[in-house]
Amino acid sequence: MENIMSVLGLKIVKSRTNVSKAFYYIVNPDGTPRWIWSVDNEKPEFLRFYNANTLKSKFFVWVCKIIFGLHLQHILWIHKKVYAEIAENDSVLKNYWESNISIFTGTTGPNRKYLVYVRNQYNQGLFLKIALNTASEKLILKEKHIINTLNTFAFKSFYIPEILGETNQHIKLSDCTRNSTRTLNFETIHYRVLTEIFLKMGKKTSKKDFLQYHEIESRLENLTTKQSFTIPQGMLKKLKSLIQSIDDSDIMVSLAHGDFTPWNMLKTTNQKLFIYDWELASENYPLAFDAFHYIIQKGILIEHKNWTEIENELYKTIKAFKLKDDFCFRTYLSLYLIINTINYLEIFSEQHQWHKQVNWLLNTWNDAISFALKNHVVHRKLLILDTFDFLFKQEYAGLKLPESSPEQLEEYSDIDICIQKPLANSLVEYLKNHSLTKRAVFTNNHTYSNILIQTTENSILSIDLIHSFKRKSVQFLDMKEILKTAYTDLQGTKKVSLMNSIRYIGFFYGLNGKNIPTKYTPYEEILGKSSEEVDSLLYPFFLEDKTNHRYLIKYLLRQPFNLGMNKWLNKVHYYMDVVKRIMFSKGMMITFSGADGAGKSTVIELSKKELEKRLRKRVIILRHRPSILPILSAWTKGKEKAERDTAQTLPRQGKNKNVISSLLRFAYYYTDYLLGQIIIHFKYILRGDVVLYDRYYFDFINDGVRSNIILPKWIMKLGYCFLLKPQLNFFLYADAHTILNRKKELKQEDIEHINHQYSTLFRQLDKKSPNHYLVIENIDLQKTLKTITKEITSKIV
Repeated sequence: MENIMSVLGLKIVKSRTNVSKAFYYIVNPDGTPRWIWSVDNEKPEFLRFYNANTLKSKFFVWVCKIIFGLHLQHILWIHKKVYAEIAENDSVLKNYWESNISIFTGTTGPNRKYLVYVRNQYNQGLFLKIALNTASEKLILKEKHIINTLNTFAFKSFYIPEILGETNQHIKLSDCTRNSTRTLNFETIHYRVLTEIFLKMGKKTSKKDFLQYHEIESRLENLTTKQSFTIPQGMLKKLKSLIQSIDDSDIMVSLAHGDFTPWNMLKTTNQKLFIYDWELASENYPLAFDAFHYIIQKGILIEHKNWTEIENELYKTIKAFKLKDDFCFRTYLSLYLIINTINYLEIFSEQHQWHKQVNWLLNTWNDAISFALKNHVVHRKLLILDTFDFLFKQEYAGLKLPESSPEQLEEYSDIDICIQKPLANSLVEYLKNHSLTKRAVFTNNHTYSNILIQTTENSILSIDLIHSFKRKSVQFLDMKEILKTAYTDLQGTKKVSLMNSIRYIGFFYGLNGKNIPTKYTPYEEILGKSSEEVDSLLYPFFLEDKTNHRYLIKYLLRQPFNLGMNKWLNKVHYYMDVVKRIMFSKGMMITFSGADGAGKSTVIELSKKELEKRLRKRVIILRHRPSILPILSAWTKGKEKAERDTAQTLPRQGKNKNVISSLLRFAYYYTDYLLGQIIIHFKYILRGDVVLYDRYYFDFINDGVRSNIILPKWIMKLGYCFLLKPQLNFFLYADAHTILNRKKELKQEDIEHINHQYSTLFRQLDKKSPNHYLVIENIDLQKTLKTITKEITSKIV
């Protein structure tokens, strides 16, 4: 308080004197004064500095007005009272000492200023802006320059404050707020203001001159070369890409307010705007800068919208007002994001502590920049950059991350992050609402969470969020220690320390009874030099010696995190996770059908790779049926010989013409399906696995000859009614000529018959269950795989 009064040319005294003035004050959460006002104020004039657009803020204003209306302020704030006197002859308040005074101490940051509102006995008011440092002095001088520039034009759609006096340290501005109201939405009145400014001050410039005028590249480089990682690194990388993505055509520029927001303007009774706080204005901002800023800032700070919601409002606004016939939404949005983001990053980089609104802004701007880059950069990379920027200044540690930047990870690599649950939930919520997220599946366990994302361009990103390190119910590492010892690499990414990474590798493979991969075995040298008991127990595993497994378990069971109540909690959490995994794991059954030579085997193998690598699913391939019963000939020839003979025999070579024999044969194989489907469901599907059938029951319906069965088709179709239905069924076909070039196992007429039968059946089934039976012409393998992967992903994610 003493410092605040000193800046104003006042001094605090212990009690009231003939020349002193009493003040009440309200503090910030950190205890520092936020609003100060003279005791004799009959109205809460300090609310002039307060933006009340949310329900909470409106309630606060309502309560303050009631308190002042009932004169309760003298009771409520009696303990928040100070006395002050004029200490200096040049005090900015010297001439207003008899007036009602309200003071706002400003927002923390390098541009901080004190704002004072003075109202005299004649109900006349004015505002004072008082600089606290060189940066805020420059802003005051800039506002003076902008107001003088605006006064040279006869603007009809808005008013600006009148300069009543000024020095290098402060400026006096007229009060035009009487009988004015705030407005939240971007309306016609706002459009008229921006249009009038552009018509009178708009011009064209080249991209090169635009970048040079705003010193974009040098400012961005200065932010990038800061060694203390005071700002998110991913955002800087994306801004560079965004600059490069803008074509070299001319740019329309004009004067812009720079902070054109609901809290910097009022609507007058004659349907004009009174606009103040011009200190961030520029005469060379891109077209629609203020329109973008208004909708984006109020969307973030007042309405708490995500970028997708804000972008929808932006697009509707631009479309409704038709800014210009040749207006390119993406180009001017990109220009706005470049200018505005760099402006604020320079401010935030000087702040040691960020309030929560900074994180709101950065996360939404990051999403917006990714949206603007979606046609230029792989979506998976953008999401990875945004993930680590979201975690910037938070407590986390990446596990097994590469030396390079995380976004450089291979397409099939997932990301492991050690993180506490509350932060993990916030990250998941951000990613689920990200503009580049098409679908997302969130799996939440006590030990870890996983979010599997399908981007809008159908790439896949899987992130494991590790909350504790456990093998079943036995914990083997301490998460608090992991996070405490994490370090920040040269890319600004927090990572698990080398020693804890080595221990994790040792525990993971040692407790699972697996050999440690060769690429990790050099770490044995580091463990060998350690005197810690745990390291001596892990050391043999790096030498492919698994005899220490029992001693490792004993060591872990006597650790505090596996004793007492922790022991039982670990067990309860483990069994809860097992039950949850069984109940909610999303496994599925997929079938591939088609004539021999249609390409089923190749497509199945490649689909298996995609599922295992991209979607992290265990894949089981079954041939034609569950096979809990052996093929019939195995009862006479033995299983191995029967399977060998079948593999060496061309299809459709059976000689059976007997209906009774066919009925018995079908009953045998149908029993295999009926019983086997239950086993397959419990053994694989409920565990979240994916079962791929190379041919399925449809072969009995369309090509019974292949199984040496001659029965009416309606019997086979009836049997399908009692089977569990696969989630996806693909019929692959090609013309007979193409198939015969691949395999000469069938005759042309057989191929054409099978293609026709399958196409007809799948069309019939698809009418009953749309999007579950797909007919695909398999000529272009990559196109086929793309279609299949897209369909499978849409079912799993």
